[in-house]
Amino acid sequence: MRRICLFIFASYCIIYAKVNKWARTVNTDNLSMLSSFFSVAADAGGNVYMAGGIWGAGSYDFGGGVKITMRHGGGVLVKYDSSGASRWARTVNADNPSSSSSFYPVAVDAGGNVYMVCGPGPGSYDFGGGVRITLRYQSGVLVKYDSLGTAKWARMVTLALD
Repeated sequence: MRRICLFIFASYCIIYAKVNKWARTVNTDNLSMLSSFFSVAADAGGNVYMAGGIWGAGSYDFGGGVKITMRHGGGVLVKYDSSGASRWARTVNADNPSSSSSFYPVAVDAGGNVYMVCGPGPGSYDFGGGVRITLRYQSGVLVKYDSLGTAKWARMVTLALD
């Protein structure tokens, strides 16, 4: 059984995996920028996937040359290999700066596909790879990425009330 503990701080996140074998931080341009991770999953190969959100315009550095630049906040998914090297980071970008989203639960299937839920407000969102969705009201969105971080699809999740 893999044990993963996650500690969240204002501008960076430290990850301990497999009995504290490695730790990583998220570096930002300035202290007014924030990154938080809400969910962690691991695949059979020991790769670790972290899902959360980042807030503030600027550059976020996940190490190993994996960097993203944001116009404003949004959801973020980061993949680390079993030795703690960052492999890729993906974000969701809203067309409207007042719209925002974060990624929440993350899961990995046996084929290495990554699934997560984000909770954006009304607006249009770009998950990369041509995968876009437009919402008229706040709703959940289920997103699928392959093991290389390519977005495959996004589906709105609706709630039916009795």
